[in-house]
Amino acid sequence: MKESIYFLISKFYMVIGMRWVILGLVMLALVLVTPALADEDEYYEHGHYGYHEHHEPYNYHKEYHKAGYAYIKAEIYSNWTKVEVKVDGSEREFMLHTVNVDEIIDGIVNETGLDRSFVENNIRIEIKKYPESKGYFSVRGKIEEKKLKYRELMERKKAMKEIYLKKYNEKRYLYQKIKSKGLSDPAVFNASKDFVVYGIDFIISHLDSLELKIMSMNMNNSTSSELLSEIDSVRSELIYWRDTISNSSTPDELRSNILAFSKSWSGLKFNISAITGKVIVYKLLDIIEQAESKKSNIEDKISDLESQGANTSKIRQIYSRYLARLNSSKQHAFNALEHFNNVFSAKNIGNANRELAKGKTEYYKAVEDLKKSINDLKNVFFEYRRALKNLSVGNSTSSG
Repeated sequence: MKESIYFLISKFYMVIGMRWVILGLVMLALVLVTPALADEDEYYEHGHYGYHEHHEPYNYHKEYHKAGYAYIKAEIYSNWTKVEVKVDGSEREFMLHTVNVDEIIDGIVNETGLDRSFVENNIRIEIKKYPESKGYFSVRGKIEEKKLKYRELMERKKAMKEIYLKKYNEKRYLYQKIKSKGLSDPAVFNASKDFVVYGIDFIISHLDSLELKIMSMNMNNSTSSELLSEIDSVRSELIYWRDTISNSSTPDELRSNILAFSKSWSGLKFNISAITGKVIVYKLLDIIEQAESKKSNIEDKISDLESQGANTSKIRQIYSRYLARLNSSKQHAFNALEHFNNVFSAKNIGNANRELAKGKTEYYKAVEDLKKSINDLKNVFFEYRRALKNLSVGNSTSSG
């Protein structure tokens, strides 16, 4: 029996240590392809047409901070203030519902715990101006506040995940170091129990982060409700097992509870992977739909060139390829969703694993097609600008 508890705990470690690395890589894959298709004005603003690359500007304030300086910035709007604070390696952003400078400083002191004189000496205040329109400031303020609250929540969840992962690794290391004493030893008993419990807490925190992600995404209520319900179902079961294992009071009870959890986990892990997959696929579909919403703008620009006598055959050819790849990406994304949904109704672990693998394959195909479509769109507007330039040259020659 002693070997069985070691085997189950080691198996749980392998699943946590490897499964979630894979999930993390899947989540990061989306970061590589997050285009926001735009109109021609955005091309000139961002340096190319078709999508935004969120380049991190050279952060002088970060360099100042490394040299021992603090950075406190307050942007004052119509009836609210956005505050950014970077001190001692930590960064915070928050809203204050005031434009009074003294009240802003008081708010920063209350939020951060910094000394008032320190804030007064380091604060940088900017007055922001926007076009006057009814309701503009209140709506913008609410949007900014919602973004900041979401960001703060995500940062807290991220911090909790790091804590759980650290605790998990510490307890696992301790368990590996002293397990030869046997489970009847209190230190071994507590270490074996704690590192499984912290592992479950880490997974729960991952689900919490997914929940926040869903709440911030642009999706219809039925889809978000379905995803949130799936998360809640899995999380409730994990919480049950965490509490059950945590409350184990004897070696035999701990063995029994971990064995029962191991059987449950064999199915839960596929459901968690499927939920994660569905969230990133819906994010991808949102990007694709944004691209599709710009089709009429692009087609109008091409038609306008044709009305001026330009030869747009090459542009039309590249644009048709762009649309085909965009559509292919969308189809692969829907296929991925279908496979991820099939995981929940799979009759056995083998089928669940196959459906999950198929879903990931379709997702990567969708990403690849989307990347190719972005390059096509860049080429469309490269040709568009060249044709526009040729028209300008031709008109100048004719007038001369």
